[in-house]
Amino acid sequence: MAESSELRIGIAGPISLDLLDYPRGRPSNLPEGYPAPIIAHFVNGLLKRGHRIAVFTTSKDLEKPRVFDQGQLIAAVSPRYRPRSALSFFRAERRWLNGLMAEYRCDVIWAMWSYEFALAALDSGLPTVVHYHDHAWTILRNNTDAYRFLRWLLNARVTRRAKNRVVNSEYLKEALGRHGRGACVIPNFLPVDPALRELPVAERASFIVTISNGFAGCKNVRRALEAFQGVREQGLCDEYRLIGNQMGPGEEAERYAVAHGVAGGVKFVGAVSYEKALAQIAEARLLVHPALEESFGMTILEAMRAGTPVVAGRASGNVPHLLDMGRCGFLCNICDPRDIEAAVTEAFRQGADAQAKAEAAKARFAQYYNEDRVMERFERYCAHVLDPSLSNTI
Repeated sequence: MAESSELRIGIAGPISLDLLDYPRGRPSNLPEGYPAPIIAHFVNGLLKRGHRIAVFTTSKDLEKPRVFDQGQLIAAVSPRYRPRSALSFFRAERRWLNGLMAEYRCDVIWAMWSYEFALAALDSGLPTVVHYHDHAWTILRNNTDAYRFLRWLLNARVTRRAKNRVVNSEYLKEALGRHGRGACVIPNFLPVDPALRELPVAERASFIVTISNGFAGCKNVRRALEAFQGVREQGLCDEYRLIGNQMGPGEEAERYAVAHGVAGGVKFVGAVSYEKALAQIAEARLLVHPALEESFGMTILEAMRAGTPVVAGRASGNVPHLLDMGRCGFLCNICDPRDIEAAVTEAFRQGADAQAKAEAAKARFAQYYNEDRVMERFERYCAHVLDPSLSNTI
């Protein structure tokens, strides 16, 4: 790829602004971004490799755009008006974003997810890559509401126009059907964390954790709640921590648990910072991930890096592939609380097996989902977009 001084790569999407590695230090007046660490990982990885980056995102804190220009990194942030903006396919946000993209022109814009940010990038007229991170139809099927229907329509508009398509897993490539043909697979990744304190499974605190951005629908946390009561009755574990949106004190998860008699031993933590969530994963005896479908499975990857055993669905999208068909975790029928309970029981009773799976998961993480490997694939695809004569075989 050409030298970074000659190119500027744009990254458009729902970015965690607080997780970016600002060359001159984090601005004190930074607006609130999104809980989307994966995009920050991509940006930070590119910065480390010397690239000039402009990120384009939105914030609910703003009434007009703000730009944080630190030379190698430009963060251009426009207002966000959701959820009412969905009715117009986020027209106002896209206008702001297009203005910023015109002012801070890039050689290529890499749009994360296939929704409003991708449509804004396509409207910019600049070479655009659309990086799919979920399957809109599957999400709509599991969450049948007006907002998800509008998102599905927006995804369809983007997909009709996108020429350069990237997906985060082979599963998603197949799920996209004819639209996935020719798509390049560039998986998510995590940077190595030298501060990560890793304990052998047998020496960890005896609690189970679930980290999920929601309780109902595709997140399926209620099944895990039901399963935990059986685990608790066996005396294997007496604490189950629920972390994420809708799972704090008095929120949807607790209301459901109390109403259905499955609140015993459950600690309703709720939303926490990304760093605190990672710490919980690293301390836990076991991560239970009850999602019905994942296009990738970032929470599982975080557990793999930390050496934390995982219980997850054997038919949950990319999950079985991520866990190497059970060699790197305990797979079960995530729709059946009894099967979840059996998998958790096995993980607790078969300590040596749990440790072996955790070690296999760490090795798989290092081999396939490390930063350097993924960044090289990203760079090669960018080079192909800018010069189609170059092969996109990566």
